Amino acid sequence: MNILICAATELELSPIENLLEALPSGLFANKFRFKNLEISTLVTGIGCINVTYAISRFPKIEQFDLVISIGICGAYHKNIAIGEVVHIASDILGDLGIEQADGSFQHLSQSHLATEKSADPQGYISSDELDIAYLPRPVRSVTFNTVTGTEATAIHRNMRYQADIESMESYAFISCLRKLMIPHLPIRSVSNYVEERNVEQWDIPLALSTLTQQLIKILEGINQSV
Repeated sequence: MNILICAATELELSPIENLLEALPSGLFANKFRFKNLEISTLVTGIGCINVTYAISRFPKIEQFDLVISIGICGAYHKNIAIGEVVHIASDILGDLGIEQADGSFQHLSQSHLATEKSADPQGYISSDELDIAYLPRPVRSVTFNTVTGTEATAIHRNMRYQADIESMESYAFISCLRKLMIPHLPIRSVSNYVEERNVEQWDIPLALSTLTQQLIKILEGINQSV
């Protein structure tokens, strides 16, 4: 089974690469063997444009049986713990829309300009439903190209979308792979809460550690099924 694992940055991807590289099969040009799985890796760059371009232009992308997106994210609610790994079941591009004359915002999916209708009235799109062991809990994500930096923005975005987490690439990842009709799995680990920006309160090492551990469990589950 051929799997592509991608992340926006080398910081997010290197822990799993280092672990796979330490296995007897080792590393060869960003290609690994994990038991019955052939695994390739890709750093896409940050933001929707970069991830869409990187995935759609990746050589022989259509030959992969599964594409997994990994990374860290912020959580809107404290019932999701720092370091918890989640599965993005649905996502919406939060800043795609129209500002009306009165200052209100209308999401593109709710306007007459929408060329792609969503089954969800808010405009969320769903990722693939996969029968894979060890999947973490499903959540709703909202994607922005600008991360939240103030409490006011956090409250506003939370009220509008009622999402569980915020990311910078997951909507583009899901949308791109849906169009390519390739099975896909977006997972994230929570490094911080969506609030006034204070990087000193983030726990990126913990998030990367739990993300890597969960990904290995998922790969083990996939391996057992092939």
